[in-house]
Amino acid sequence: MRKDLQLIRPDFLSPEDHRTMLEYALSCEDSCEPSLVGDNAKSPLRESLTISDFGPCRQIIRDAVAPLVDEFSREFGIPLGKKRQFDGSLVAHTDGAYYKPHVDLGGPDFHRSRAISAVYYFFRTPAAFTGGDLRIFRLDRPGEFVDIPARDNQLVVFPAMVPHEVRPVHCPSNDFADARFALNLWIHKVPDQEQQ
Repeated sequence: MRKDLQLIRPDFLSPEDHRTMLEYALSCEDSCEPSLVGDNAKSPLRESLTISDFGPCRQIIRDAVAPLVDEFSREFGIPLGKKRQFDGSLVAHTDGAYYKPHVDLGGPDFHRSRAISAVYYFFRTPAAFTGGDLRIFRLDRPGEFVDIPARDNQLVVFPAMVPHEVRPVHCPSNDFADARFALNLWIHKVPDQEQQ
């Protein structure tokens, strides 16, 4: 497994796909709901808004990530098999949003097969918020971490079992259009018997 535990891909989507995703997210303000944790529970561990139906964003991100899954598998030393299974969520982080340290495994049975996490950041530029860094904790040095600033049109990939958090977002306008948007995508390890 890589020692730095993450891969970063700047300028990940084409300008057209980035624009489509941002326009769609901005159109969803009225359909946002508070983000939940684990077994669909509201929790003080997390404060953000989830867009339950992320329309064209789902296919755009899957089409962009799917050709890279074998590379991610090799880089992190996580065998995935041939069948590809994904799940995801589209999240808006307005003023005061955060997600305390957690891992992307556990909870409902389906989540336990998550192997690789990917986070795609997109928002209006110049950014109208500060903070919101992705903090990834080192497995080999307890208490140490790396902070990855949210950059527009950037993908960050890491093993799903690595502890991480979203640092608090500061957005003075608290306007939904000024949010830090993130599309979270998880690549699952499908057991061999399910691949036949």
